[in-house]
Amino acid sequence: MTASRLLVALLGTGILAATGLLASGGAARAADLYVNGVRADGLASFEFIDVSVRIDSKGNVWIDAPSYRVEVDGETAAGPEMSEPVPVARYWLVTEDNGSKGLTIDVVVNGRAVHKLKSGDAQAILDVGEYLQRGTNTVIINAVQSRSAGGGIFYVYLGEGSNESGTLMLDKPAITFAKQAEPSADARVSRSFELTVP
Repeated sequence: MTASRLLVALLGTGILAATGLLASGGAARAADLYVNGVRADGLASFEFIDVSVRIDSKGNVWIDAPSYRVEVDGETAAGPEMSEPVPVARYWLVTEDNGSKGLTIDVVVNGRAVHKLKSGDAQAILDVGEYLQRGTNTVIINAVQSRSAGGGIFYVYLGEGSNESGTLMLDKPAITFAKQAEPSADARVSRSFELTVP
């Protein structure tokens, strides 16, 4: 049996939050733990904040923690679900900002940060195929509003689309996130979605 060092760090702090040993080989386990797609079975005595947790059909526990970086011996590693690639120019993220002010929105797909969106920025039209996998994908959208937030609704759409003569057609997005910045609203909103890719 060999053991690798597991590191979990809170992004933006440079501070190591936890260490442990990840054993490989030996007896089979009924379920595994993955954090942002990295196998983290050796993780113990650690509390995550603002994360999404799901359990797959095999009993494996998947933690999507966009504010954390997880490494095994200095290299990130993908879990077993990250196998077959998704074709490019098939799945898209599109924004529609109706005059919102003071919003910052982060989009995280399968534990990987895709893009930071802000009120007043140009419309985003992004191919997100490289972040997806066949099967179930977890999409987390985090919105933060400033104290001076206001204006219209900011929409984030994600789904299957096609490029027809230079025009992106996204008729029925699988995911629609809408946030209106209001002084009385919660300063932080986080929503988790599932996107199935055949």
